Amino acid sequence: METSIETIDGYKVLWMGEESVAGICELLRCGVADGIGLNPFRGWRRNFADVSGISSPFVALAIPFGDRIGFDTQLLTRHPEIEMLLLSEFSGFVHIDGFSLRVLRILVTEDLRVEILPNLKVLAMRNPLPKLFVDICQKAPALQSLELNAGKLVDLTGVSNCRNIRSVSLVNAKCMRSIRQLEDLPSLEDLFIESTKRILDLADTISKMKTLKRLRLVDCGVLEDLGFLEALSLQEFRCCRTKIDCYQPDALRRIPTTFVG
Repeated sequence: METSIETIDGYKVLWMGEESVAGICELLRCGVADGIGLNPFRGWRRNFADVSGISSPFVALAIPFGDRIGFDTQLLTRHPEIEMLLLSEFSGFVHIDGFSLRVLRILVTEDLRVEILPNLKVLAMRNPLPKLFVDICQKAPALQSLELNAGKLVDLTGVSNCRNIRSVSLVNAKCMRSIRQLEDLPSLEDLFIESTKRILDLADTISKMKTLKRLRLVDCGVLEDLGFLEALSLQEFRCCRTKIDCYQPDALRRIPTTFVG
């Protein structure tokens, strides 16, 4: 039987199908896989209780359709060694409390409680709620990469608590009006903004990000000009499907890699 393994954030995830529990344990024990994934569209046809029979430790867990597979959150309690968690399409209560957790990718619901996450490096949230976002930022001091997709955030209040952030991605953040808080991140090197057109302080804030190395703007509405780039030391600038009222090629001359179109 062919085994389906996918690498997610550096972790080898085995998408469970009809493999025997003993066979899965052996793959985990030998390091062929770092963790398991349960997806009804990738072979999962089992009862969730089968997962409790996996005796080998695993450090990655991917559950993209939690309600469909009947996800039992007690699994998180039984496996405190989990370092990467991907969880979405789940309406039940989730309590996340892990010193081991390094990567968290989650479609946010109201029923999510988060304790301190001292080793969390990557946080990806779809539909982030303002209060929850602030709460997580206060509990993840080691965070290095932040990805936000959609949601009701109007600004990034709370992000200044995460002084180690190096990369920020904002996608489809239709409610976002300000990114001013990014000025307070002393190590920010990568900024990607896509389909987010209502930020009022976009150019002014970016002009103050002295550590920024790579900037990508896709479908970001209208920019008055490119003068905000002149104060930066960018290595790469890409701007697509974004109107520039006053195009200034001189602002791009010192940037090694550029694309505007």
